[in-house]
Amino acid sequence: MKTEGISKNYNRNAENVVAVLVGCYTFLGESDINKRIAQMTLKNVSRIPEMSVEEIARECGVSVSSYLRFCKEIGYRSFTDFKLRLSSSLKKYLYMGSTPIAEYFTPDNFFDLYKEFVYRDFEKLEKLMDPEVCRQAVESLDQAENIYMVDLFYSTIRFALQGDLAVTGKCVTMEAPSDALIERFKAGLPEKSLVLLFLDGTYRTENMCLAIPELKKMNVHVTAISCNKHFKHWEECDEIIHTGPGSSPISSMMIHDLAIHYLSILYRHFHISK
Repeated sequence: MKTEGISKNYNRNAENVVAVLVGCYTFLGESDINKRIAQMTLKNVSRIPEMSVEEIARECGVSVSSYLRFCKEIGYRSFTDFKLRLSSSLKKYLYMGSTPIAEYFTPDNFFDLYKEFVYRDFEKLEKLMDPEVCRQAVESLDQAENIYMVDLFYSTIRFALQGDLAVTGKCVTMEAPSDALIERFKAGLPEKSLVLLFLDGTYRTENMCLAIPELKKMNVHVTAISCNKHFKHWEECDEIIHTGPGSSPISSMMIHDLAIHYLSILYRHFHISK
């Protein structure tokens, strides 16, 4: 791994404590005590907003002073600052919408029906996804400095891609689609910004397409991972990774995760791994 000199770049993403902890655990060496602290912190992550520094230090098997030093080394002013930001980050793990329940699923047919959906969707994804477009998207991610991932879902695979980008010095922000976000984008983004849109066909993600013309006026690079080949302002995107629509909410999320995981593999191959 080409981590020398860049192993602490994950702390540019201090607003998302979970991403910082994942980056810390993933890229620090086995002998680094901070790797162990990050691991145990992630293990207890849902409890930490209610824990004292003495309690979490004990869970991690370190002294209070060591844990306080850990918080500062990964980019936080204090344990209190760390806890407050962690509480905010944990809220982003919740799915931002609602998953409809199909009435025709029963305990007896659940696995057979979903297996049929998933197999069919995976085969379709393999035919639709263009490896060259994915490679172009990875090169665009490498050239950007500020990356905004706009998505309805938060999953470990989404956060893994964020960790890959963070460890190479990118400042990555995960956002839920909303009208307020469109207005914030219109107000301007930093230079060398890239917006990664996840379009799953729902009205909330479709509305984000209205931001594409404004982003292009500001010379912002736009990459879309979309279930549909054509959508509002599709022709203004720099890259479109076409996944096809899912046959169910679960398989839709799974094929998006597969596409994201493929981008992670490409990014690691070309920009992290030797």
